[in-house]
Amino acid sequence: MRKLTLILTTLVIGLYSCARDGEEEIVGELILNDLTANQNGDGVVISWTWNGSEQLDSVVIYLNNSRVGKVTTGTTYTHITTQTGTYKLIGYAKGHSHESNTKSTTPVSSSVTVYERSSPAGPSGLVVGSDYKFVTKSLNDADAPQKVYYYYTDCVPGSSSGPVYYLSSPKDGACNELTEFTIVSYIKEETSFNGVVSDPGTSTYAQLGSNKKYALKFKIGEKNYYALATTGGSVGSSVTIDFKVQTIPNLRIIGQ
Repeated sequence: MRKLTLILTTLVIGLYSCARDGEEEIVGELILNDLTANQNGDGVVISWTWNGSEQLDSVVIYLNNSRVGKVTTGTTYTHITTQTGTYKLIGYAKGHSHESNTKSTTPVSSSVTVYERSSPAGPSGLVVGSDYKFVTKSLNDADAPQKVYYYYTDCVPGSSSGPVYYLSSPKDGACNELTEFTIVSYIKEETSFNGVVSDPGTSTYAQLGSNKKYALKFKIGEKNYYALATTGGSVGSSVTIDFKVQTIPNLRIIGQ
């Protein structure tokens, strides 16, 4: 009896192995493309490409490892959300799963104290680093014209006398001494901020006030980036500004 059991067990294992060997291997890569914002700025448009040997039966979308949607046709999905975080996809084809790369919508934060150029002495240029954080740089540096996105100044044509301070684009901006700069950035005050950073239009400078919010727009390469700048309770010859740079234009920024 024991010998018969061993023979049957061996036969079952052999049959299972043959079935497994006969399964078609699904080869391919599921690629999550760059994220974009929808028209209203309250959702994320997710798109992907699949180069597999078989068509995907479905794609499941995850945000911060929580499932938020499923698609059985097409290659896009719009997730209406006020949450930021990291997206990934899992595609299924004939029982096989394929996990994509990840993309993040989380704003990059930085806090920078910037000084008016002449008094007191100090760096007054704001540079966007490779990680999308703002840092300061002297306007006297040789490479400042290609790296400074904003600067802090009290020099604006037509400004009133007295301690009036501005955040300005270095090109087409306030002072003749900055005419050689090559970067144009835009800024306007967010008077009714509702959680979505709006496009600042064509304004190249704005007067800074205490406890105010400002929409910023600048271009890195061929892409536009948006940010929210928040001033503290004291604006003078130096000011600390909190920045949240959003790598998805107009996407809602949370917690303001």
